[in-house]
Amino acid sequence: MFNILNIMILICISLISSSLFAQTNENNKTSKNIIILNFVNVQDDKDFAYLSQAIPDAIKSPLTNVQGYTLIKGSDVKDYIEKKAIDTNTLADENVCLNIAKAFDADIIVYGKYIVADNKIKIFTMAMDVKIEKVKVNINKNLDRDVDMFSEIDAIAEEFSVQIKKIIPPTKVIIKEVVKTKTEIKEKITDKTNRELIDIEVELHNLIFPVTPIKLMNIKQKLQKSQNQAERES
Repeated sequence: MFNILNIMILICISLISSSLFAQTNENNKTSKNIIILNFVNVQDDKDFAYLSQAIPDAIKSPLTNVQGYTLIKGSDVKDYIEKKAIDTNTLADENVCLNIAKAFDADIIVYGKYIVADNKIKIFTMAMDVKIEKVKVNINKNLDRDVDMFSEIDAIAEEFSVQIKKIIPPTKVIIKEVVKTKTEIKEKITDKTNRELIDIEVELHNLIFPVTPIKLMNIKQKLQKSQNQAERES
């Protein structure tokens, strides 16, 4: 019984690996380039001027050093904006954002704005897929003026991080990691009692499309946990 199941798993590995490497040239890029612009302070409110930089900084944090993503340097973007004399009040305009993104060969551009009116602050956070020129992430928050703003910013960044990782397709780097992880699992399946590894293999198979760094990380953590458990029992 186990031999048949093992053979089926190996066949799945072969088929899925072949499919992965048959991705288009777009998916074969080593990483996806992301630009994150400063947010536009629509009302030019002095009390909340810091949000223009604080929100994009918070969004950058969970994406830093994540395999498969390359954040284009903010200083390079700033220099380009100054060189082209782009009005910073227009950085929430889709056409302006697209032109900036294309100048840097970016795959995703993140931009936004906030409006302070009376006792409310409205924050709009968007991410556009440059290739299809379509907004794929759109997070709107309507906050009280006296809230713990930094906690709210962190919440926006966390929600954004989850959504952005869903829309960015597999890259060559991630595909290699998937194949490597599948090989590690295949090598560990040596007896019919190792049911947990087989379950992990099935889960990885189900998550192949789309593969994102966070999903792969979760799988690898489960694999490591299973290995640690096996070592303790041996």
